[in-house]
Amino acid sequence: MTGVNIFEQVFSGPEDNPETFPGFLIVYHGQKPPQPAKGFPETRLVDRRSLATAYGEATFAAIDLALENTAMPHREAVPEAAYPALFLARHTLELYLKGLIPDWGNLKGKQNAHQIDYLAGELAKRIAGSYHTDQVEILSRFLSRIHAIDPRSAAFRFPDGAERDFSQAKMAPPEAELWVNFRALRDSLRQIFDALDNIWAEAGPDGLKVKE
Repeated sequence: MTGVNIFEQVFSGPEDNPETFPGFLIVYHGQKPPQPAKGFPETRLVDRRSLATAYGEATFAAIDLALENTAMPHREAVPEAAYPALFLARHTLELYLKGLIPDWGNLKGKQNAHQIDYLAGELAKRIAGSYHTDQVEILSRFLSRIHAIDPRSAAFRFPDGAERDFSQAKMAPPEAELWVNFRALRDSLRQIFDALDNIWAEAGPDGLKVKE
């Protein structure tokens, strides 16, 4: 590790033109932004829908990595490559659901901030009648399946994540052997992310309201 100290450059600002800076400026990290002047909207530093979209793209990149490491003739699979993709897929779904259900923290039955089963049920109620019933059922079943294999968003984050996840969620784990078709996962997620994004676009930036 000689020459230019690249490590010092990671957290340093642009030396010349900020418009060509190969990175991002993150402001008010860990802080609340200043209160806006009266009559002006509240400052929102991170757009929740754009964040979900960004995580969605990261999910597909991770799925591609996983597919590159599946078993092939004369090559063993690398199952560890599946974990980032499954974690990111699950996290992206959580971002979409929480964005669409802005009052998620006040819903009854919430046991853990990362559980998505109650979010999936609430979403189905709020979009009922606005979309085809069979499509809503397909989405609900898929989200329930994701919750069943990763109830607290920790099953694929750590080597022992699943064991701790199911114990803390007080849920029985799924079957000992769980096959996941990553091509089908990729294609399903593309449809689901697009559908959730369209629902969010139609609902507006603040998500879905409770039906009267």
